[in-house]
Amino acid sequence: MAELDPESIESIPQNKLRQIRRLLDVAEHASTGEAERENAMARAMAMMAEHGVTEMMANAYGRKQVDEVIHVQIKVSNPYGRAKAYLASWIGRAMGCRSVLHTYGREYVSVSLVGFRSDAERAELLYTSLLLQMINGVKNVRPDWYDDTPTATYRANWMQGFGEMVHHRIHEAERAARAKFDTEHKAEQKASGAQSTAMVLVGRDELVKAKHAELFPRLDKVRASSRSSDSGRKDGQTAGRQADIGGTALTGGRKALGGTALGE
Repeated sequence: MAELDPESIESIPQNKLRQIRRLLDVAEHASTGEAERENAMARAMAMMAEHGVTEMMANAYGRKQVDEVIHVQIKVSNPYGRAKAYLASWIGRAMGCRSVLHTYGREYVSVSLVGFRSDAERAELLYTSLLLQMINGVKNVRPDWYDDTPTATYRANWMQGFGEMVHHRIHEAERAARAKFDTEHKAEQKASGAQSTAMVLVGRDELVKAKHAELFPRLDKVRASSRSSDSGRKDGQTAGRQADIGGTALTGGRKALGGTALGE
């Protein structure tokens, strides 16, 4: 299992990585206004998405060393361990990885991402920034005076909404980057018979799927819990939009780590 350090990303050129980090720093700063934060995150995500597509196609065309499928683990802690785990999972999935949520009893302790190194590195880099934004944001929210939803439930739903919207925004950024690449390289692809991004993506997903099944052969897939109310969820989605950018255990009980794969 590989250990990734978001401060030492290998696949992104240093000049581009510095630009991305500057944008993320702006988005994370407490004094940054909503419009400026949204613009910074949108630009950072677009740059990461375009780099991801360029890396993917360079590997597919044999112009770079093959980008291997790896397994990385992101540790999470309380408070909000469950929300942190889901955020990491949603980000990873939007970037082409598969995820497993590990529990210790009722606590979420880590998330496994299985994917190509270039995708896993981008996911972890973005997670560190969005996690800070989510935690800073949830501290300041509570139900309206007429809403009898418990504050803890409201905040849990707010973070769920934040993560869902983040997933959607990253997915759209990735899709737009692939469409842009295909448009810019249409003539080259037609002349040489090179694969489109969609074809390459299918092949990569099969490799990731096979590695995931090899590592977690007994894992059951379940849908995320929907038992809690929607109070707070829409506000969380709004916050996730401005950032621009579940539960079967492998082994039960508190003595062992469990795993959960979010539904595809």
